[in-house]
Amino acid sequence: MFINKYLNETYLDMLYDTYNEDFIHTLDEKNFTEVYNLLKSKGFYFIEDVILKYLELFEIDPKYISLALDDIEKEFGKEYPTLIGKHITLMERVLNKAIDYSLKEEL
Repeated sequence: MFINKYLNETYLDMLYDTYNEDFIHTLDEKNFTEVYNLLKSKGFYFIEDVILKYLELFEIDPKYISLALDDIEKEFGKEYPTLIGKHITLMERVLNKAIDYSLKEEL
């Protein structure tokens, strides 16, 4: 599975303890990689934690995540990755905003 490239053995074990194996195997590698690289380019130093807690984020089109991150940056300033790193639950806002953007386009 491609996700092995992004997580060490300990994180992989935790991932499989947290998520259904079928769900993990349905992830699209290209989309996952694009989201991973987007987060990395924005200065997210805790991507492994995001994967463990918010794996569903990696199913969303990166363009919607980018829009959500732009909103979060406007709200919290340029240091928002550090703030999210200290308060990981703020990723829920990113996730919800990205979902909202994707649903708006579907309408």
